[in-house]
Amino acid sequence: MANILPQMLQILRDYPSLLTAYQEDFLVHDVHKILNAKIGDMFIWIVREHGTDLYPVEYATDTVEYRTKGDQNNILYRLVVITSVQDHLIGGTVTRLGKDDAIDLAKRKLQKVEG
Repeated sequence: MANILPQMLQILRDYPSLLTAYQEDFLVHDVHKILNAKIGDMFIWIVREHGTDLYPVEYATDTVEYRTKGDQNNILYRLVVITSVQDHLIGGTVTRLGKDDAIDLAKRKLQKVEG
């Protein structure tokens, strides 16, 4: 089981030009959401210079579309999937997404929820 939080932290280290402000988005809000996640939860994680967003896939459509407007090329999109939960050790995967893939995935999951 690969602990999800160190994976996410390594991504932030790999891209030092991102998250240069509002680190509390990750350190407080994203970590809280991950620690309260359940097996099978899926999130779209958006990392940009001024903060992060971590939303359940089915509720991420508006956020993903908003973040892709304008000239915002310096943004990472990742799919975060929770595969195990044991105390505060949260296992899962973090997979690279393109912005179009992130929008499409969010729209498909939203249609399932609403349908």
